Amino acid sequence: VAKNSDPIPGSEIIIHQPNGTKKQVIAFHAPLFKECGKLSGAVNLLVDITSHKEKEQRIRASEEKYRSLFEQAGEAILIYSFDGTISEFNNTACQLLGYNRHEFNNLKLADILVGDIVINPSNYALIMAGESVTLYRQLKRKDGVLLDAELKVRKQADGRILAFGHDITDRKKAEDRMKKAIDRYDFLACATSDTIWDWDMINDKISFNEGVKTMFGYEMKELKKGVDWWKSNIHPEDWRVVSGLLNDAVAQKKQSVQMEYRFRCADGSFKYIDHRSLIKYGPDQLA
Repeated sequence: VAKNSDPIPGSEIIIHQPNGTKKQVIAFHAPLFKECGKLSGAVNLLVDITSHKEKEQRIRASEEKYRSLFEQAGEAILIYSFDGTISEFNNTACQLLGYNRHEFNNLKLADILVGDIVINPSNYALIMAGESVTLYRQLKRKDGVLLDAELKVRKQADGRILAFGHDITDRKKAEDRMKKAIDRYDFLACATSDTIWDWDMINDKISFNEGVKTMFGYEMKELKKGVDWWKSNIHPEDWRVVSGLLNDAVAQKKQSVQMEYRFRCADGSFKYIDHRSLIKYGPDQLA
């Protein structure tokens, strides 16, 4: 037995109160001695730690939920510093870049990011101001393949950066193919003297190339955007045939239609034209 009166901390215990509630406490035992030094008794002190324990449980439950969401997220998640240190990452990030967790744990941001950490000063200023910023960057996989990624980043209270990312490589390729197709169309539209026009049948919008000016004498500013303008300039004797051919093509889901008709020029005269159309249908229209 200790020969002084310092309290001796005991175990955490649960006590039952008369009203049926339970309390978690820590028991402290302070021995009492007579003047001769002989042990005469003890004082037991119970410190209520119920509230503290409940807070600990809430924090632990919250951390478990956070970790579960973090790991199960469909997007790659990184927490990093501007010095290139990666503090946290989830399984999706590992899968996206082809590393196992042990390998990823030894990576720096420079190992997976193409180019400098910060490229655009204005984006850096927004991030440091606490704004959420969307970035488009290339990432390096373990196998050397580059992928295009969309990253949503934001600075946390501790100064580190939280980033959510997903692979947009296929989307980027599709956008590039579309841009090339549009560029080729625009080039063809400028190079030919024929009149080329697009008719959005759902929204009733028509766009023409410069050939409409060369062929029919109309200035671009004179053109109306709806199909009614085109219909109104077809010779009245030809409209019934043109309308019938168009309706038949759409009804039978034909992808092309060819027509001949007279079209009114800006000076009021009519020209015979050979009209060839390609019709594109949406997936729901082909069902």
